[in-house]
Amino acid sequence: MDSCICPSRTVGSFSEDRPLGWDPVAEGNRTGDGMACNSNDRRQWRKQEVAVGTAASRMRVLLKARWTLEYCIALSSLSDVFHKAVHYGKKILNAQEHISLTDAKIDEANRDAEAEAQAWKGFSAAERAYHIYDLMLNGDGKSSLKAIVAQCLASLLRWEVSIIPDGLTQEKMFDLDLYRFKIDESKEAALKSAIENDPFLSYIVNAIKYAAGETV
Repeated sequence: MDSCICPSRTVGSFSEDRPLGWDPVAEGNRTGDGMACNSNDRRQWRKQEVAVGTAASRMRVLLKARWTLEYCIALSSLSDVFHKAVHYGKKILNAQEHISLTDAKIDEANRDAEAEAQAWKGFSAAERAYHIYDLMLNGDGKSSLKAIVAQCLASLLRWEVSIIPDGLTQEKMFDLDLYRFKIDESKEAALKSAIENDPFLSYIVNAIKYAAGETV
């Protein structure tokens, strides 16, 4: 912006030399003010406006992410399993009609999640949670995955605490209620304790307890 120079004035700080509301294009178009504003200046301003707009848009997404259920889960002790659930959901959403989540697709989704986890090793927990959340978003910042991912997460957690007989593969995890498998009580207790004592999930736990008439 300093490329636009008025010879009759000394260029100072932005607040001193260009007061709030200063319009460089309008200023440069005024005759007789000694302001020389060419097309290069205007192109530079447009580039800066685009950069600022992009940064502001990304900030809005980051702020929005912090107030979503999905972001809280991605930040919690369920982060790893939720990460897989997101990739399972993407496989289901992108599949052809009536094609379920197969063992091959589950393996591929697991590899994708593991590769991303390795790539994000240097990130903070908050940054990693944002990237997991960002996987769910479309180009317009919305998501068609919420219900699918919720089902995948519930099925994954049920799979982890169930006593699974030999020969049954994970693609059957959505049908566990039909099989009526027993629950491993020690695994169930450990999962319950992890969820109830997780600071990022406490508001969800308290809301469920309150709705069920339990003391919060």
